[in-house]
Amino acid sequence: MPTYDILHKPTGEVTERSMSIASLDTFLKENPEYEVTFRQMTIGDPVALGIKQPPSEFIEGVIKPIERRNFRGKTRESRFNSTREV
Repeated sequence: MPTYDILHKPTGEVTERSMSIASLDTFLKENPEYEVTFRQMTIGDPVALGIKQPPSEFIEGVIKPIERRNFRGKTRESRFNSTREV
């Protein structure tokens, strides 16, 4: 369910409410003294999303073996930018 910042126009107080879009439309029609304000949020920011770096065991046990199998000792650039004739 989306979370909205709702501004009370007479007092300037902003409250955060979680409600469906249909409920928001109904709320705003019934309460004309309120309006929705938007705060800027970077959607792809891992810190804002609470995403952390994977544990080192996962990197060593899963990621590195996959890279070794797929790149066979080559760097990623050399694998994809090969000048070898086909």
